Amino acid sequence: MARQLPPLPPPNVQPYTSEGVMTPVWRQFYTNLLLYVSCVDLSQSTSYANDAAAAAGGVEIGQEYRNGSVRQIRIV
Repeated sequence: MARQLPPLPPPNVQPYTSEGVMTPVWRQFYTNLLLYVSCVDLSQSTSYANDAAAAAGGVEIGQEYRNGSVRQIRIV
């Protein structure tokens, strides 16, 4: 089963209180989002030298790839 991004909080839930503190609902959303992003397993993926090589290998803009043991995100 593929992992899914966490759902956004309802539109009526403000991200911050009047004191400038993040609300619990949004804090949980961002925590789940960080867990989603950090759990991408690249250990068995092909290593690419740069964005151009990753593009040639089929990595889409915004997707992660690795350059040796360094995690990178394709931006061009």
